[in-house]
Amino acid sequence: MTDFKIALVGDDGSEKAALAVAWAHELAARTDLELRALRVTDQDDVAERRALTSELEARVCEPARLRGVHASADVALGDPRDVFLERITDQQADLVVVGDTGRWGVIRPPLGSLAAHLVHHSPQPVAVVAGAGGPLDGARLVVGVDGSDDSRAALAWAAALAARLGGSVEAVALYDPLADSYPHGPAASSWHTTLEPMARAAVSSVEEPGVPIDLQVFGAQRVEGLLEVGTDGDAAAIVVGARGRGGFRRLLVGGTALQLLHHADRPVVVVPSHRQIA
Repeated sequence: MTDFKIALVGDDGSEKAALAVAWAHELAARTDLELRALRVTDQDDVAERRALTSELEARVCEPARLRGVHASADVALGDPRDVFLERITDQQADLVVVGDTGRWGVIRPPLGSLAAHLVHHSPQPVAVVAGAGGPLDGARLVVGVDGSDDSRAALAWAAALAARLGGSVEAVALYDPLADSYPHGPAASSWHTTLEPMARAAVSSVEEPGVPIDLQVFGAQRVEGLLEVGTDGDAAAIVVGARGRGGFRRLLVGGTALQLLHHADRPVVVVPSHRQIA
């Protein structure tokens, strides 16, 4: 079952983090999420940490409470990578929300940001917010699907969120438009004729009453196709599974995920590979 109870939102005081905080405020206000704001510092000074806690309260918690959202602030000492992963587990967070980069106070994690580390290692979905995206009220969520279990899990998660927001889901299955021109044996199936039935089966497997799920199948490069659909319809977020079949197979270990996270003008939610469909 997909839970939407607690969201852990990272704030390092930067403008990039402010985008993530604003999106988390809006999401929490519309879904009754509890917000737990986290800032990680390398300053082992009681007065400094007290000042950071006051700042975190003013930036994140007080505006949230004005919207009826329960919020709390936490300033921790250590490596942001380790602290965030510990808090996700200890606080049983259902979602992590961070900006696409930021000043995290300690050595920058591999691949250039805390966000990159979290999408690789978080046990819960991670929303990387590069821009506000479309409205969350009646949200339109774009999901990359390829028939794999992981993309089905991402689709189920997006449908559950859409149900809370009174929104809809647009599933997008993409194949290489030049695939049929590559040399292959006469018995080999074309990408699009193989992909479409799997994608339709994935859509049919998700049962979320009242949530329309439409499917688009077309030829395009993976990142460009998802960004095009997300931008054209002003999606509230783009949701992808951690791994997948074919085009999404190396989403979190190759360049595709980094390109999507770096180039999206709206939140990208990465659903980890271990999540199961209820």
